[in-house]
Amino acid sequence: MSAVRTGEEPPIDDVIERVLTTYGFMRSLTPVERARARERTGAYLAMLHAAGHTDARRLAVFGLAYLKTMHDRPDPRFTGC
Repeated sequence: MSAVRTGEEPPIDDVIERVLTTYGFMRSLTPVERARARERTGAYLAMLHAAGHTDARRLAVFGLAYLKTMHDRPDPRFTGC
């Protein structure tokens, strides 16, 4: 994925790396899981960036939440309704 720069914002690749590093403190990923997470999170963050979300901190929070829902089981207390 290529880096996207707008003004003083870090490239999307830096945000993805921040997300993966932070998530790595919470859950260990195999190399295959990490590669897949990088690809999927990158696509998700690129979509958000294209939609106008440009704040790196917010993108990192969104990316972390995305990874959490991608790898963790849903909370059984919530039905999704």
